[in-house]
Amino acid sequence: MFFIQCALIGIVSIFASSFAPWGGYIMKYLLQRPFIGGLICGLILGDVTKGVIIGCAMQLVYIGYFQVGGIGSMDMGIIAFPCVALAIISHIDITAAIALATGLSTVFASAEIVLRNAICVMAGSIMKRGCGEGNDKKIFLGYWVIPVSMYTLMRGVGTFLLLYFG
Repeated sequence: MFFIQCALIGIVSIFASSFAPWGGYIMKYLLQRPFIGGLICGLILGDVTKGVIIGCAMQLVYIGYFQVGGIGSMDMGIIAFPCVALAIISHIDITAAIALATGLSTVFASAEIVLRNAICVMAGSIMKRGCGEGNDKKIFLGYWVIPVSMYTLMRGVGTFLLLYFG
């Protein structure tokens, strides 16, 4: 059961990402709110009250944070999901959860930037070859399949491992 709960939170964390290519802005920005993350994590983990309390506390701390020009030092999707879920699972107090969220969201945001830059170089060269050959499959592979797959693996699997083994 715990395996399934961690997997569900990992899936929702993918959609709450700052750089998610799917779901649109409404879904992304709705799911990036720690209060919403606390409610959903509480529902999945079976402790809605604790999820909402931790989510509200984190929402108050990070309420003024926003990305200027699409650049941010933290990923609010990480704060909303794996951090709130980890606080519920670990039974830590709210101040420790906030400290954990700040560190993890900064690490995840930095790792995402490195991954995106590395993947974009590889995927861009595949798309360039596809354009030169007139091969739509290579263009689709470089534009959609490779970046989304790698990103999903990083965000979803990273969240799952953090919760399951953390």
